[in-house]
Amino acid sequence: MTRRIEMRCTGCGSTDVRRDASAEWDPEVQDWVVVDTYDQSWCNSDKCDGADCFTEPFDIDTGEELREPPGSFEYIPKVEADALWAAEREKWVAECAARKERKKHEQHIGKIEKTLAAAHLPCGSN
Repeated sequence: MTRRIEMRCTGCGSTDVRRDASAEWDPEVQDWVVVDTYDQSWCNSDKCDGADCFTEPFDIDTGEELREPPGSFEYIPKVEADALWAAEREKWVAECAARKERKKHEQHIGKIEKTLAAAHLPCGSN
């Protein structure tokens, strides 16, 4: 079964939210068809009264807050997605540290090579 999702305003929790989109005429359907949505959202609830807002996905059936995990467009429970993002961040930090350490070693090796080369110059070759 496919998860049913609703978007809620992060300010007031209302589902009465809107988003701008662009549409193109589809001659087969004989109607305008949405081809893209934009990031800007606003909330039409009485509390927000049309103010700009951010939206968050929730499972319609369970009310559970959802998120997209790294590398996916599927919504999963926020707790699971947060754990996957934390693991992804740890992996990224470790990879950055390893690259930095490799660069440091390469620079050190370069200095040693120069020192050895200078120490083994033939007499009269300056």
